[in-house]
Amino acid sequence: IKRISSIKQHVVQLDVLNKFFANKLPLDTFYQVFHDKDGIEAPENVELDFDNPVFQNKENPQTQAVKKAVGNKNILLIQGPPGTGKTTVITEIVKQLIKRGEKILVTSQTHIAVDNVLERIKDDTRINVARVGHQDTISEFAIEFLIDEARKKFSNKVQKIVDVKIELLNKSTNKISEVVTGPDGKFIFKLEEESDFSIVGSKDTYFTNTETVSTKGKRISENMFVKLKLELERIIINKPIVLENIYYDLDKSDIRPDAAVGLDKLVIIMNDNPGIHIELSSHTDSRADDHYNDVLSQHRADAAVKYIVAHAVSSDRIIAKGYGEHQLINKCANGVECTEEEHQQNRRTEFKVLSMEGNKP
Repeated sequence: IKRISSIKQHVVQLDVLNKFFANKLPLDTFYQVFHDKDGIEAPENVELDFDNPVFQNKENPQTQAVKKAVGNKNILLIQGPPGTGKTTVITEIVKQLIKRGEKILVTSQTHIAVDNVLERIKDDTRINVARVGHQDTISEFAIEFLIDEARKKFSNKVQKIVDVKIELLNKSTNKISEVVTGPDGKFIFKLEEESDFSIVGSKDTYFTNTETVSTKGKRISENMFVKLKLELERIIINKPIVLENIYYDLDKSDIRPDAAVGLDKLVIIMNDNPGIHIELSSHTDSRADDHYNDVLSQHRADAAVKYIVAHAVSSDRIIAKGYGEHQLINKCANGVECTEEEHQQNRRTEFKVLSMEGNKP
């Protein structure tokens, strides 16, 4: 397993890995290529949350191996005889690194080992898998997986645009027109002049989306056609969605004007989708005391929810949760030297749908 930080690094890694597996180079060669003369950095001690009960025991050697791997910036080789849990450990390392926002490369001297890991992570929605290799050396399962993934990606793309109900409301006359999109996802309405319109795209299990358009002051031609792009995203229960540009002043929880713009977008989502109930969460970086970050993040989440409820969203539909620094999305845990940009990635506001009823306006 290797973390990938750039295309150049990825190319170098592939070259060394290919030479290693082809010529059975000594492990020291890895260290010489990937690290400077000062040697290898010691793995950092990281705290992780585990969903797999196998790793609940902190003293378990497998748990220790995962923690050491996630805290290790170097090449990591996992070796051991059959039956020692290598696949379980590697799978957990992959999931933990993906959770922290990392890109990784998984390689093996046999395609079977990679396919075993692939089979265990294929249902994790956070992970995009690219299986690279010659067709003759890829197992039947992997080929089937690749075909299934291609089919799913195509199907998901089509699903987003087909059978979407589009409703056009003329705000001046209250006249409503309706069409349903076909496979190409296109729709056309003839718009009356000097009028304001709202256009709503809705589909079961997708977020409803609303756009506005106006013909007031437009005299281009007798018939004016307006192209409108409605972006529909599937509703996935408990999938975190980051709200962009929600910033707070240092050590404060007040909603700044620039943050209000981002929260207003969530208000629109809540109003367009009256059947969803959500959790709004606030996260801090690892700097400052853990307990302090817990309290601060809860205050910020409470303030954001208060703002949303004040804009006509029922408090029964939204809960506030402050996670402090317990759900970092990168390596920047306590004591780890990071850039300000890396810390900023962890200071975020998210929402996730907890439940969904008939999601129609």
